[in-house]
Amino acid sequence: MLRLLAGCVLLAILTTACSSAQPSPTAPTAPASRTSGPAGAAATSARSAPAIARCAKPAPDTPAAFAAALGALPSQQWGAADLSVSVPMPDGRIVWLYGDTLTGPDPAHLSGLVHSSAVVQDAGCFHVSARGAQLLPNDNPARISWPSGAIALDNTHLLVATGQQKLTGACGLCFRQVGLRGAIVTLEPDGDLRFSHWLAKWPALKDNIVWGTGFARRGSTIVMYGISGTGLRRALYVATATAAGAARGEWSLGRRPVADAIGPAGGSAYADPDGWHYVTKSGRAIVRLDAPAPRGPYTREVIGAVPAPASGQVRYMASAHPEARVSGGGLLVTVCSNWVDGKAHRLSSYRPVYLGLTRARG
Repeated sequence: MLRLLAGCVLLAILTTACSSAQPSPTAPTAPASRTSGPAGAAATSARSAPAIARCAKPAPDTPAAFAAALGALPSQQWGAADLSVSVPMPDGRIVWLYGDTLTGPDPAHLSGLVHSSAVVQDAGCFHVSARGAQLLPNDNPARISWPSGAIALDNTHLLVATGQQKLTGACGLCFRQVGLRGAIVTLEPDGDLRFSHWLAKWPALKDNIVWGTGFARRGSTIVMYGISGTGLRRALYVATATAAGAARGEWSLGRRPVADAIGPAGGSAYADPDGWHYVTKSGRAIVRLDAPAPRGPYTREVIGAVPAPASGQVRYMASAHPEARVSGGGLLVTVCSNWVDGKAHRLSSYRPVYLGLTRARG
């Protein structure tokens, strides 16, 4: 998938630009007793988060303001990344999850890489989780995990869908996808996100469906989307679960596609009073699929366009962020940016592009 290819391009660029780069930090593995059952997420769903000091600074309300907030993060902790999935929490905070993440001593130089990171937004305050430490643990130096989607289970727990990649060399294409897995991560009172455990059950990588490329929730129903694993125009699939079932990795999987022409990097999903929505990139068009029910029928609407990339640059994976309110009632959408020219560029050029697009259905 292009999303996965581009993630490895980040790794290859960093390896070329910084021959002395250190290995990605590995988070501690959960004790065996925490991976053998439903674990803590469902059991603690009613628990309230401890009181925390909240930010009084107004939240960004334009795409440019969101880009500026990201650019103001300390580059030693977070310089640039791909993926850009946002998860609204019940207390009003937003957790932003990223895949391959670059850091550097200043915006012009690369010096570090982790394969997953998180930024927690509280109104207008943005906090780099754990000072930029990798969120998802590596199985070993050659087998890593990239997040693909996430949803809040309760006030303090998130379910994160991931793809396991086996690195087979230092080049941008030296990898292969070897599995899918679900993780539970915890949002701590200090604003850091911490890996808790891998789920014992999760849909397998089979039947040419890659599950976890978007989540949406309405009430107690959680929907997980999947896309077919090959081709430039992917099919879209739907799985459903209760919140308690999702916390255990127990899904009712749909085996028939509900839509087609999905971009190869997938997309993101959300639900609102108008129905269920999936946002993806098709060529340079950003497309939203709308349906009255999770399994459709879906209608298709072009809601915007991706800015033209520079020579040697690629732009991929459109993600919608409906919880991030922008002036005029628009829909905030991010598009990942990367380079395939084998050269090292400024950190800022690897950050997502922020766009304000049409929210209302045409």
